[in-house]
Amino acid sequence: MRIRRRHTPYILTALVAVIFLVNYLRSPNSQPSDSQLSEHVVIQQFSQKQFDENGILVHRVEAATAEVNDHQMELTQPVLETLHQQISWRISAARASSQDHLKHIQFSEQVEIRQPQQQALSLTTESLSYDVAQKRLLSNQPVLLKDQFDTLTANRLMLDITSLDIELSDGVSGTQHDNK
Repeated sequence: MRIRRRHTPYILTALVAVIFLVNYLRSPNSQPSDSQLSEHVVIQQFSQKQFDENGILVHRVEAATAEVNDHQMELTQPVLETLHQQISWRISAARASSQDHLKHIQFSEQVEIRQPQQQALSLTTESLSYDVAQKRLLSNQPVLLKDQFDTLTANRLMLDITSLDIELSDGVSGTQHDNK
């Protein structure tokens, strides 16, 4: 097929228009700005997994709903499962919030900590802070710790998942019971 010279200016004009249109649609000005995007996102059946550099699961966070506003995240019925040296920990609550992409999580209302491998061990409180990087749990609220032998209460808790150190302080009391 041979293009006649008198059609060449029309073809070139059409090509320039198409290139202009494609570049315009790709330009940042044509994309919605942050202020135009929805500032409030609700995710049903939220789930997030984090892996280490070797591809091993570090923790999983699930929730019935997650509400995201900028850097703030509010979780309903959250469950966090974390693993350190083959020991699994499960933290559940009615609510949780995080302001830094789940690096620090504040659990609230009916907070429960369990080791699935050790069904007899449970910890309950109304408020708990979890530092994901340090794998450290802190609570300044009354805490109830139960295992097959003891029931302990305290007004403060520090639990280091990496060393398995549990520190109860401020008004610690307890009772011993038989495992019969």
